[in-house]
Amino acid sequence: MSASSSLEAHGLSDMQNAAENTVFPESGHQRPNDPLYGVDVSWTPKYRSEQMLLDVYTLNNSEKQRRKERDRQQRQHYLLKHTWKGNYGVPLRSPSLIVNWCCGTGIWAMELAHKFPECHVVGIDYPSATMSKLSSAHNNLEFQHMLPHEEHTGLEQFEDNCVDYLMMRDVWLSNSPHHKWRQIMQQVMRILKPGGWLEIYEQDLEIYSAGAHLQTLDRWMDTLLEHLGIEKQLVHLITPLLKETGYQNVQERAMELPLGEWTSTDVMKETGYLFKDLIERRFRILRPWLSELNNVSNEEILNTITQGLDECETSKTHMCWYYYAAQKPGNI
Repeated sequence: MSASSSLEAHGLSDMQNAAENTVFPESGHQRPNDPLYGVDVSWTPKYRSEQMLLDVYTLNNSEKQRRKERDRQQRQHYLLKHTWKGNYGVPLRSPSLIVNWCCGTGIWAMELAHKFPECHVVGIDYPSATMSKLSSAHNNLEFQHMLPHEEHTGLEQFEDNCVDYLMMRDVWLSNSPHHKWRQIMQQVMRILKPGGWLEIYEQDLEIYSAGAHLQTLDRWMDTLLEHLGIEKQLVHLITPLLKETGYQNVQERAMELPLGEWTSTDVMKETGYLFKDLIERRFRILRPWLSELNNVSNEEILNTITQGLDECETSKTHMCWYYYAAQKPGNI
């Protein structure tokens, strides 16, 4: 498959058993099957995670929520770029095809398309997640829309050994239940060129040195993770999975970030302020599910979020982001 060719869009343990066939009640809104959304979503979600993603990105009544999530992703992009001092950490020498799986708004893909104008860059995600207008300024940038679900990653369209580099960031929900991590790593291995690179940026789901209210919120979050089939320690499982799948030159690094402005340096105060805002936005987006699964009112959820994040300054609360890089055996 050449870099200039147009890609064809595709529609897309105990923990797994707990997550399977346990969808949320119907919202009362039909999922759209029209050109506005670009894909057919008439399939029935098998897992809670798939239902959540549909609710956030495709239901008619979630437009405000989608805007909030899009804004959160934009802010997160700049936080990660600042924290890791760039958009990628592996050697890229004249790549011809780069893929950003679950690309979100597409800002990272746009910046890579700008940096490598001779490379075809493909961003893959929900139609309503991406800002498709970004591609209009870059002829080498393309968005392909898909709804990820069981055994359909959106990568099936790519030929073997054709991708130089694939990026995944903050995909803990898309890759739940946990067994989906193995599926996606195998698919990426298939489509990477020999010597091609996979990079993953994932947030640790543990909260360290939390105050009383944030501990309560964390327990509610644990309930949600259990129902989604997500292993809370997943950041410690990714490197072993990469090695088991056959990747080489596997790298792992962790970066501790403050929640709030309690640190001593101006740079970290700014980082902590932004990170705390992002965590608050994530909790607020997850509020409906936290409320339903824990039988807690929306008001109590919101009050706990506010008080819990206020406590971060005195508790010196922090969380971690993890970086992984892995290479397919062989030479490009």
